[in-house]
Amino acid sequence: MEQIQVLLDSRLFMYRLLQSFFGNEPTAELLDTLRNTLTREVLEIYRNEANSAAVDKLFGFMPEKLDEIRSEYTKLFIGPGKLPVPPWESVYISGEQGIREKNTLAMREIYRSQGLLPAEYPRVADDHLALELDYMLILAEKARNAYDSDDQSAAAEARRIRNEALTLSGEFLREHLLKWVPEFSSK
Repeated sequence: MEQIQVLLDSRLFMYRLLQSFFGNEPTAELLDTLRNTLTREVLEIYRNEANSAAVDKLFGFMPEKLDEIRSEYTKLFIGPGKLPVPPWESVYISGEQGIREKNTLAMREIYRSQGLLPAEYPRVADDHLALELDYMLILAEKARNAYDSDDQSAAAEARRIRNEALTLSGEFLREHLLKWVPEFSSK
């Protein structure tokens, strides 16, 4: 049981970190979190041959100057001008530059099915990486919170919520994030 709790906590931590990393301008606190030992320990839980080099690369790339990181973040995710690495799923799925309305609307329906509407709606396209990571973060929180339920009368419902959140997370990873984030990452 403790191992499940550690995995759920680690998953929640990583989605919170990734969502913050891609959804907000970098802060000193975020850099401190990236550099701390807890982050390394959580990444070690998920280390395998496929991502071992990525984990090492992340810890090898830790710029010291916040201004440089903020400048790079602005260039990559805000602009001005054309973004060198578009953060929208539809760009990678459709193979065309620009946001595709069909994919964006499909993503909106996924969020709505869970009672969610992005805070930046409609200014930020629903298939933006930060919003997709936020969705995964919310599902991770649901799974973790359901695991914490110690009310025996609600245990069956908590298991159902946890299992549903984990199932939805797996489907979303396979059907969305894993289809485009590797190309995004390589760019």
